[in-house]
Amino acid sequence: MTGTGAWQDVLEGDSIDRFLGHFVLSDRQRGKILRDYPNADLSHLPVSKNDVMQDIEALWQSRGFLTPAETQAALIEKYMPGADARLHDFIRDTELSRNKPETVTGYLTKEHAYLATSLAHLYAQQTGMPMTMIEVDFSNMGGTNDYFRQTLGAEAGVLPVDIPQRQAEELTDRAVRLLSAGMTADIAKLYPEEKIVPIRTGGDELRILVTGITDPSEQLRLSDLLHANIERRVAKMGLQDHPHLKAPEDPRRNGFGAALAVQDMALISNPGTLIQELDARITETKNQLGMMRLGMIDSDAVAAETEGRLRFGMMRVPHGISPEDVIDFAIDRAQRNAQVAADALRDMNPAYNRDLAQGIAGFNLYVDKVMPLLIQPPVATAFLPKPLDKESLGGQSRPEGVDPSDSLERRYVAVALEHFYEEGIALSPTALHFLKLSVRGLSPEDPSAQVMMPVGMVRMLDNTAADAADFRAQVNTDDPDIAAALQKAGLKDAAQIMPQALAVSMHNLAGLNSALGHHNADIVLRYIAHEVIGGAVHAAGVPRQARASFTTAHHGGGNFSVLLPAGGADAQGQAWFASQRMIHDVRSEIKSRIKTLNETGIAAFLEKNGGYVDDSVRLYLGEKELNTFANIRDPKERSFPFGEEIISGRVNGIHAVVVGAAVAYDPSMPGAGGGAFIGALRTRADAMMEQLRGAILHQAHRAGAKTEDGMPPRPFQAAFNSYALGSAQAHGAFIIGGVEAAKYIPAAENRSTAKPKAPGDTP
Repeated sequence: MTGTGAWQDVLEGDSIDRFLGHFVLSDRQRGKILRDYPNADLSHLPVSKNDVMQDIEALWQSRGFLTPAETQAALIEKYMPGADARLHDFIRDTELSRNKPETVTGYLTKEHAYLATSLAHLYAQQTGMPMTMIEVDFSNMGGTNDYFRQTLGAEAGVLPVDIPQRQAEELTDRAVRLLSAGMTADIAKLYPEEKIVPIRTGGDELRILVTGITDPSEQLRLSDLLHANIERRVAKMGLQDHPHLKAPEDPRRNGFGAALAVQDMALISNPGTLIQELDARITETKNQLGMMRLGMIDSDAVAAETEGRLRFGMMRVPHGISPEDVIDFAIDRAQRNAQVAADALRDMNPAYNRDLAQGIAGFNLYVDKVMPLLIQPPVATAFLPKPLDKESLGGQSRPEGVDPSDSLERRYVAVALEHFYEEGIALSPTALHFLKLSVRGLSPEDPSAQVMMPVGMVRMLDNTAADAADFRAQVNTDDPDIAAALQKAGLKDAAQIMPQALAVSMHNLAGLNSALGHHNADIVLRYIAHEVIGGAVHAAGVPRQARASFTTAHHGGGNFSVLLPAGGADAQGQAWFASQRMIHDVRSEIKSRIKTLNETGIAAFLEKNGGYVDDSVRLYLGEKELNTFANIRDPKERSFPFGEEIISGRVNGIHAVVVGAAVAYDPSMPGAGGGAFIGALRTRADAMMEQLRGAILHQAHRAGAKTEDGMPPRPFQAAFNSYALGSAQAHGAFIIGGVEAAKYIPAAENRSTAKPKAPGDTP
């Protein structure tokens, strides 16, 4: 997604625009400070976003590329000269605590993804220093969950359904962690002096930013190395062959793994289509990897690759043979290399090599042995300052001066201000501004949907639940206006006043990603979060001007949650209360707005909302008959019972299910908490969504409608497949077993000689 104005040529440019704006005081803010503090010195503050950008460039020159948290900490320190050292330490630790890695991959969390990407692109543009972006997509995590569940059941002598789903997911998480740690360890080993910033950008997506890789051949070498080591590690985990969850009939998609695309950020010509182009390359690479596991190649892809290299002078035709001979030779070489690679991988796989430890025990043995060897590149982090590091900010722990319905940001700010008051540290107007800026970041935003991350929602639920009794105690039911507001909400008395939560499950976000690419899909995701869900909440009676209005969080994919405080007052002081009646109205309004969205033209919607649309996109949408959002195809073939029949098909278009419940649990009780509460709501919503899908297919079946089996290809296809042949430096397919593979990884052993005696002989 491009930015606007000065940042229109920057990847995720709208993120950098908002980031720079955080440090610039508006005329209104400056005027207020000077009215309250006539002697305040604001001369050291930037007056424009360009001033902030210059300061960032100076940081890059002196310290190299920094994570967003490091960048913000350094800028705040610069803009508070002479401030108390304890304040500087507090803000720096608060910022760097946000670099705490997420638990599965060990990478930075998604909140950093877009800003880190835009900073990296600017770094390449402004400094001329090399910056590489590696986009990674895992394969078949759902199918891997099923495989582990079946294996656990078989080993325990029970049915797979008797195995808790989470037990299987934890094993998949271990496999994800191994591959993630393996990639960053491999990069750090090749480039020990470079800055590596790894980020988990989605459930099955990663992005790794690396400085210092200057040569295209180095980038290809890195791609080949990472793919080779991913395949080796997958084989040694025994995860190559189980069926794909969404395509069990296609052996090329079997197993677990990951594919990636490497992009020189200095060579991004069109940021509006870059992610789609990388997605297309990754999709093609997954196909090539799947074929290689089977000892097969895509002859047409190899021929096209070779022809392209010949045409652009990347290869030459030796004397005495024809270009057709060169292409035939390339196909033959690729086929032989693929078979060598497939044989080598089978030797590493306990499913084919009985000398290796088998089953779940063998998997765990290999992971336990290898993980300690994968030394991770350092990322600056710190512990959250103790005053802010609290389990609860509600109930008896609610900070003084905070209302029971106040936001998480207000609670964190109140705690910080209380700390500095107790320490006797005076805060200047500038210090107060930047302290608030830093502390509010502890309630992070999901960059895709631009609403709260799930961790913030869990904390909000616990605080709101703890504060519910205090809120009810403040309600004066003898007030006629209060009584009227209660009646409007359908509440009989103050005892029924409770916060309300909703789980919203959207169908076909995967179809949006496939049809429009992740960035245009994010445009739709934000529209759903703010206009469909948020607009429905306001239409149901929550005022827009309320100080404590409501909170929306994005849990990934099509899952959202909404927290409505027990009540509040609008800008005119009129009371309102949340209730089941309001939830019913929200549900009806969301249904109506989704219907309108399905009837909306895709090209017109994207143009209106800042998406990337050009002639090629319009041509693609027209060719695939993607006129409205109702035409967005479901990527998954679904089956449901219909009497004695089983009907199958795809549920096209966008659909929504909403479930709600009063937030009435006691967060102090064992086993109770915001995570469990919202998790149960989401489970109900997902189950109802599955019922809705079945109902839609039943309706179509009764009407005699035919279901579609095909999915359109992605709109942006890669020009060449540079992986089928391998690089000029490593001629083997993915360099496994290639003639120069020993440069990068241990050579595969010949199948006719001694086999590996134990799993994990090399990480």
